[in-house]
Amino acid sequence: MNKRKLDVDLNLLRIVVLMYELKSLKAVGRKLGRTDSAISKSLAKASEALGKTLFVRSSEGLIPTHYTRSIYPKLKGALALVHEALEFDDFEPSSYTAPIHISMLAQPMAKYGAEILARMRSLFPSSQVEMSTWNNQTPKNLIEDEIDIGLYAMSSNLSADVYQRTIIDDTLTVVIGSKHKSAHWKAIRHWPFIFTRTPGWNDEKFKFSSQFDSLKIDVFTPFIVDDISTCINLLQQGKFAAPYSRQCMLENMQEVDVPNSALIPIKLVSCCKLGKRDAPLQQILHQEIASIVKESAL
Repeated sequence: MNKRKLDVDLNLLRIVVLMYELKSLKAVGRKLGRTDSAISKSLAKASEALGKTLFVRSSEGLIPTHYTRSIYPKLKGALALVHEALEFDDFEPSSYTAPIHISMLAQPMAKYGAEILARMRSLFPSSQVEMSTWNNQTPKNLIEDEIDIGLYAMSSNLSADVYQRTIIDDTLTVVIGSKHKSAHWKAIRHWPFIFTRTPGWNDEKFKFSSQFDSLKIDVFTPFIVDDISTCINLLQQGKFAAPYSRQCMLENMQEVDVPNSALIPIKLVSCCKLGKRDAPLQQILHQEIASIVKESAL
C-alpha cells in the first residue's frame, strides 16, 4: 500500500470530525463560533489537503463519503490523543512528594531561610526540603536538575542556561552592630572591616574593595570569612563593620551613613534551569520566596 506524506492542519481535521458528528454546517459553526461559510471553506481545505472528497451534498444536506466514514473512528481517537498529550495537569503542592532543593546566598539564608522552610513545610507537607548555601557548583546543579531553585544576586557571570528572575532591587551597603547607636561613617571608616566571600560573586575581587579603591577610601580588612554567622557574631562583639545587603540586614544590625557614591546597587533574583522557567514547581517556589522577601521589605 502506497503511503503519501500528509500535511494537514489539526484544526481542519477537528472540523471534519465535528461535521461527521453534528451533520450540520450551522451546528458546527455555533459550536466553534464561526459562520457556515467559514466551516464550508475549512471542509474544502481539508478535502484538498487529503486529496479525497469528504462530504457530498444530498437532499438532507452534507453527508460523509465512504472515505470519511472509514477514517472517522481513528481520526477521532487520534485527535483525542493529541488533546490528552497537550493537556496540562493541575499542579497540587499538597500532593507533591519529590524532594525539593533550594540553594541560597548566605546573607539571604540568615534573613529568610527559616521562614522559607516553614512556608515550604506548609505548602509541600509530603516533600523533604533541603536548603544549602550557594557555592560554585550550584549553577551546574541547577542545570542538571539537582537543585530546583536558587536565591542569588543578579550576575552576568552565570550561564545563559540559568534563568534569573528579579525578586527585588537591593543595595550593598555597610553595617555595624546595633549597639553602636551614635557611630557615623567618619569614624567607622577607620574600624576593622569584615569581608564575606560569596562564591561566583567575589571570588577574585570583593565588590566593596573595588568600590572603595575607586573612591580612594582606605579601609582595614583583617577578616575574610566564608561563614556568615561568624561575621554576624563579630559585628555584635565590638567595633567592626561589614559590607552587607540592605534587604538582608538583621535586627541586630544598623546601616552606616556611607556616601551614596559608595553604595552598590544589586538585584536579588531567583535562579532556575532555563528550560524550567515556566514549570509549576519553579513558579510556585519563586512566588513564595519573592512574597517573603517583599513582605519583609515593607
